[in-house]
Amino acid sequence: MKHRYRKNKGMNYIEIILVISLLMILVAFGAPSLEKGKRQASTKAAAMTFVEDLRAARQRAIDKQIPVAVVIPSKDINDVERAHAVGYYIVEGQNQPIITKSVNWKEKYPSSYVFMGFWDVENDITTTAQPKPHANDFRIDIQKWGGSLKDRRDYVFLFTPRGTVKTNGLPNFDKNFHIVVTRGIKYTWSTPSTADAMEIALKTGKIKEEGTQTAFENPTRFGEVDKAWMSSYTITVTPLGDVSMDTRLLKWTGTFETGDPPGNLMANAAIPPEVSEPPENTNPVIKEVEILPHLNPLNKEPTGVTVQGTCTVKSHNTLVVKAEDTDGDDLSVTFTCSKDGSTLTAPDSGWGFSSPETKNIPMQRRTLEENTASTDPPDWFVLEPNEDVNTHVLSADWTPPPDSISPHRYQIDILVEDNRGGKATDSIVIEILSREIIAFISIRDGGDYEIYRANSDGSDERRLTKSAKRDTGPDISPDGQKIVFTSQRDHDNWDIFVMNIDGTECKNLTKDGSHTIGRPHWSPNGTEIAYYSSEGGGNTIYIMDADGNNKVRVGSTSVNESSCKWRPVGEEALAFQSGNPDGQVTVVEIKRNSDGSIDEVATQNSRKILTDTSHATNGLPKNTMRWNRQGNKIFFINNSESNSDSEIAYINYTYGSTTKENVHELTNTQQVERSFCFSPDGTKILASAAYNNTPPTNIYLIELNSTGTGVKSYEKFLSDGNYGPSWSPF
Repeated sequence: MKHRYRKNKGMNYIEIILVISLLMILVAFGAPSLEKGKRQASTKAAAMTFVEDLRAARQRAIDKQIPVAVVIPSKDINDVERAHAVGYYIVEGQNQPIITKSVNWKEKYPSSYVFMGFWDVENDITTTAQPKPHANDFRIDIQKWGGSLKDRRDYVFLFTPRGTVKTNGLPNFDKNFHIVVTRGIKYTWSTPSTADAMEIALKTGKIKEEGTQTAFENPTRFGEVDKAWMSSYTITVTPLGDVSMDTRLLKWTGTFETGDPPGNLMANAAIPPEVSEPPENTNPVIKEVEILPHLNPLNKEPTGVTVQGTCTVKSHNTLVVKAEDTDGDDLSVTFTCSKDGSTLTAPDSGWGFSSPETKNIPMQRRTLEENTASTDPPDWFVLEPNEDVNTHVLSADWTPPPDSISPHRYQIDILVEDNRGGKATDSIVIEILSREIIAFISIRDGGDYEIYRANSDGSDERRLTKSAKRDTGPDISPDGQKIVFTSQRDHDNWDIFVMNIDGTECKNLTKDGSHTIGRPHWSPNGTEIAYYSSEGGGNTIYIMDADGNNKVRVGSTSVNESSCKWRPVGEEALAFQSGNPDGQVTVVEIKRNSDGSIDEVATQNSRKILTDTSHATNGLPKNTMRWNRQGNKIFFINNSESNSDSEIAYINYTYGSTTKENVHELTNTQQVERSFCFSPDGTKILASAAYNNTPPTNIYLIELNSTGTGVKSYEKFLSDGNYGPSWSPF
């Protein structure tokens, strides 16, 4: 049997015609479905883009600390008001807001529209009253803020620098705002259907039937939905600024139309305006340059030189620069330091600014709650009048060169720049104070006891305190940066206070008011303060932390104790006077727990009386106990023979010894010493004394011999009427 096969030469003409016919039928029936799906996907993409821009606008408002608004236009090409638009635009800025972005869907999403209005919803009331996120909501007058733009009556969603939302009286339900992105909505012009909403709007002036139109004035009417098609998306914006998206018309009580909207339903949609030309750049303004610690206004001003701050060697100042830029630009700071007209360059280590760079250091934008410098905010900003807007801040520590000496003065020039060439300048002068200083009491100004300071050679005397009541007993901290003292400034009894070395930032540490408290003295490491208090009945020695916390009693309540001084080196010990009424030189050895805290009982039990004769201080100031630099001698005022013939004396000291020590006299003059202190090197003594116990009291400089047990010279140091010296520490 023979088989015959046809060669495969492809389809014949009849087959080709059949295939083409089938394809035409498929296209005819499938094309509308494909086009419909494409339009639906396009509407969803438009809605998602809108959501992204809303979220980005909120974040920019927070980051830049300026208002940013997303606005839906309300006028078509013929200047006719509409409730639907083919896009939106974004406005931002502080005093000169501009349109920074314009989104028109005509080309990319030609079948998508934005609708701003209201509709019947389930179990809720639509209102135009602004829902508040919290009681202290950011209050912005939208009309004043947008006043620099063309007159419009658009639908405004304004994100504040806190991220919250303000609108110009837009309808809302569920206490949230709602925007619809859709392929089709049929609406009529109306106002919110509740009389309640209309009444609120009219009372607050947010709906005006007549009158001159201003920028971003509240809309007079809105679109009210009659019909809604299924291809709709609702964007919800909460008063706190959260943005989310739902399919269809949220809570719509009507039925959704199927199929395509009529072709002419969305004709003449509102069109977003074009992007604005950026305004001319304005220069930033330096609002304030603050130097910490602050300059004491009681310090005398050098003739012909304005000084904004003072500093000591091995210390530092903190410079706080506050600037404002009305354009909302980012700002940076450049520092230049000079001495005697010569520019200095800080090396990598040793001195200079805390920032590794001194040029173009970015400033930080402050939140509105933090800003307090400005008293003239823009008129759209209706918070408290002392609030500042869009302030930038930079803090930098400056350390003087290690070879600085008093009275070197350094000028620091400050350049603030924005990112568009705007500039502002300022400069400050910082004076170097001597690190080796003395503090003392004086009655030179009005007869009241006040605290003063001077250089160790007696120059540059400056008043540190000004109180209606007495300030006494100054003691300088080991780092030379603080002074602790006693004062009656808060009440009739004494309290312990601490202040900076220049007299600024005074703070009450004890806040007692009901007991006598006095004679504070720093521990060698500056973390604790010893003092006496009458809290236990008689005057008793206590120790507290340098901030006034963790008070511990180390003395005895059975006798009066006063004038405690900490051993400067070696094992910890406190020397003080005790006795009823006579004074004995007494020591307690500080015992510590494993965590470093004071073992109160063990310290009290270590008490030792080291003299066997009385050394009374009746009728005299009790600032009379000091250690030498080596910590092996205790110096004190010895008036065992007569109160009118007090001299400086000392005993030897060995840690742990209970042996009574002989008293050795250091001075033997007609001066009656009342209080004294050692120089940092231990070779000199400053003593307040009165000749033959007759006023006035003066401060004298005593130079010691090579062993520190005798006097080489005894000379007047400061003018009359000065008491109680304290030298910067060893």
